[in-house]
Amino acid sequence: MALGSAVGAQQPPSETTPEAMRNKGFKLTQSREGQCTLCHSIPNYKGVMGNLGPPLEGVGARLNEQQLRSRLQDSRKINPSSIMPPYFSTDGLNNVDPKFIGKTLLSATEFEEVIAYLKSLH
Repeated sequence: MALGSAVGAQQPPSETTPEAMRNKGFKLTQSREGQCTLCHSIPNYKGVMGNLGPPLEGVGARLNEQQLRSRLQDSRKINPSSIMPPYFSTDGLNNVDPKFIGKTLLSATEFEEVIAYLKSLH
């Protein structure tokens, strides 16, 4: 019998399992790319957090998946006065550094990982 092929043997987690996506999303919310901690408090994060935006604790219970997606993609479409940056849109941006023109703050994969994490916050 090959090593690791026994019934019940632990397999390395796939990068796309729900748990892996949530974990990556949690890390992204704290990262330079996500920068969520600048404005939001995040459950189980031990660093400095801002309070300009609502706490993310319970956001998965307050908002459905589509609402989360809309806010993360471009919250200006919900509230034109929003100070939250559009994480997955390049529409209507001004004074963008030329090297970032046409690029979103999060990649499509990162966007899905953050959504997976936010949905898990009940």
